[in-house]
Amino acid sequence: MAYEMLEDPEVDGLLDAANILSSQLKQHRQFPTWLESVFGSLSQEIRHPALLDALMALHRRGAILLTTNYDDVLEKHCGLQRIGRSNQDDVSRFRRGDLDGVFHLHGSYHDAHEVVLDTTDYYDVKNSDMVQDVLRAFLQDRTILFVGCGSGLEDPNFDALLKWASERHKNIPNRHCLLIRDSDTVNYQPLLPVRYGPRYEDLVMYLRRLLDDYTEAQPLAVSVGLDSTEIPPKRLRVLPFGRNKDFIGRQSQLDRLIKILYSEGTEEDCQHVALVGLGGVGKTQIALECAFQLQKIFPTLSVFWVRASDATSFDNAYRDIGQQLDIPGLEDTADVKTLVKIKLSQESTGRWLMIVDNADDFEIFYRQENEDSGSEILSRYLPLSPLGAILFTTRDREAATRYAGSNVIDIEEMDNDESSELLQRSLQNKQLINDKSGTKKLLEFLVNLPLAIVQAAAYLNAKSITIAEYVRIYKGSSDNMIKLLSKDFEDTRRYQDMKNPVATTWLISFQQIQHRDPLAADYMAFISCIKEQNIPTDLLPPASEFDKIEALGTLKAFGFIKSHISGALYDMHRLVHTAMQNWLKHKDEWEHWNEKSLRQIAKIFPWPQYNNRAVWMMYLPHAQCIITTFDLGLCKTKEAKETKGLLWRLSHNVAESLCQQGKYIQAEAMDRQTLQLKETVLGKEHPSTLMSMSNLALSLRQQGKYIEAEAMDRQTLQLRETVLGKEHPDTLRSMNNLAISLRQQGKYTEAEVMDRQALS
Repeated sequence: MAYEMLEDPEVDGLLDAANILSSQLKQHRQFPTWLESVFGSLSQEIRHPALLDALMALHRRGAILLTTNYDDVLEKHCGLQRIGRSNQDDVSRFRRGDLDGVFHLHGSYHDAHEVVLDTTDYYDVKNSDMVQDVLRAFLQDRTILFVGCGSGLEDPNFDALLKWASERHKNIPNRHCLLIRDSDTVNYQPLLPVRYGPRYEDLVMYLRRLLDDYTEAQPLAVSVGLDSTEIPPKRLRVLPFGRNKDFIGRQSQLDRLIKILYSEGTEEDCQHVALVGLGGVGKTQIALECAFQLQKIFPTLSVFWVRASDATSFDNAYRDIGQQLDIPGLEDTADVKTLVKIKLSQESTGRWLMIVDNADDFEIFYRQENEDSGSEILSRYLPLSPLGAILFTTRDREAATRYAGSNVIDIEEMDNDESSELLQRSLQNKQLINDKSGTKKLLEFLVNLPLAIVQAAAYLNAKSITIAEYVRIYKGSSDNMIKLLSKDFEDTRRYQDMKNPVATTWLISFQQIQHRDPLAADYMAFISCIKEQNIPTDLLPPASEFDKIEALGTLKAFGFIKSHISGALYDMHRLVHTAMQNWLKHKDEWEHWNEKSLRQIAKIFPWPQYNNRAVWMMYLPHAQCIITTFDLGLCKTKEAKETKGLLWRLSHNVAESLCQQGKYIQAEAMDRQTLQLKETVLGKEHPSTLMSMSNLALSLRQQGKYIEAEAMDRQTLQLRETVLGKEHPDTLRSMNNLAISLRQQGKYTEAEVMDRQALS
């Protein structure tokens, strides 16, 4: 039956014959042996080595080699490795351009299980996502020359490949070519037939001419005699920065980004994706690296950069793009953005990626136009093409969601290894990194934020100090910390008109929040006065449930706070916390917000009891923070006396909370502060002041400081007798307290006298 099928001139008949023969060979375990006997010695029988020389020269100029042959002639001649379909890692690296070799579409006799010989094999290749992904990438982003050898055009493998390729070219520009002899009549639309001469031997000379004519700036298709309308567009690269040689890690985010932008199922739509994260976390650098990696994967891809800090920078970027695209009439119209949109929306422009950087203010993209101000929404100028994609970078998650829907990639701080490597690369003196302990502390202080790390390295380089010295300065005081984080430095990888220091990089975000959501801005100011971690929502200034959710959502969208899994507690980024404090001081609002925060906490902090322990335990660190950081010297307003009153009431509750936790040393300190405040505000003889004296004596007694406790008890008793009288209940209570202090020192006689006096 196989012999009958071999007489069939149609490809299908030949494939059926191959199916029968290969089945018989495999059944008798002769298939690998037969393949090697037929194809293993072909390298000694090459009749036209000059053809291989020409292909090797083209490869060295950037051409990628794929073959349907089973032999290893090509890789042996060119000194390249064989890449089969079985090794997925090799195939992926080959597709990205990270691995050089000859890709065997239909297998090799070295790997008999990969050989495509019959209809079943063709079906397996056709339905292999991995193989199709590789071929699709090359078909869309390379100019393919199908080169047949001898009677190769009648070969069933080559014939099937051409049919397969022509089917998949339906939505791809007509730039792929089929090299044929003058007498060949085959026609596989939409492949463009290019005749190289009357004889097969003329192919070598044609490829040599092709090689001589080819330059990187001139697409390969020009050299095969195509009309200018069929020439693939020239690749453009409009970027504000060069490639960052110190770029570290982030490969998982890059892989996900590339997969979203250019993977299966994306060819029918213009993909949108957004990188979102805190200012200084490295979004711009990731987008920049993505551009370079994509142009390596897709050599015909053009990349355009649009800075979207405001409408003016957006306009300027579009004008630059229009000039690079040589759009006619660009200088004669004010509507440059529309012309650029139209040009990029045309498939004839080719494949492109637009990076819209710093798109933090979504109002300029999506808010309603204001006819009076002449403002316009910029989203209407975003191009739409199945060959294009748009990558946004933004600090605002709400904006990212508007731009890219579910295609939002979170960019977090670096991990410890990446941070350490970035620091080392940024340092002039690489030996400084050998201080492992100092480096660990420094990176902890900087919370692995790339911008903060580069800034610290710039200071270390400029001042020629050690990491340990920098850490010591940083830890010295909050003012030192702010000064270090506010130091400007030169960074060629950031926009020249942008402020580089960490302490100022978030100012624009602060201002946007203040304009867009005043309650969110108030919450930021409030949180800057308390601890930055474990912030209960109930502690925040009062607002309606809806307004509170909106405000917290805004702060989460900008990455300034993160919620715990329970949703009841929040953390603010440590450096943002410090930067916000600095911002309030510069605006002369630091005192105002300390007083406001004190008022809020003093109002809701309960008297500590067992049944409300969970509540006051959550509030306690924040109450301690506001008490500790509140500088009474700042109180220059008429409300200063009221503020001190709030402070001693809160201190009193905090001292009791500490006492109930057994933290008597801290309770003593808080009692002393409370007493000092009451003496200042109420006077030394006020009953409330005397109560604080009694509380302080109790704290001393609980620590075993009986002599100090006795002295405080005697002083309290004396004042109460004078102010309240000897028979007042508080006076009698002081007698009892003094008796306890005496008894705990073994002064039983004196204690007895005091007890009898209290009873009488």
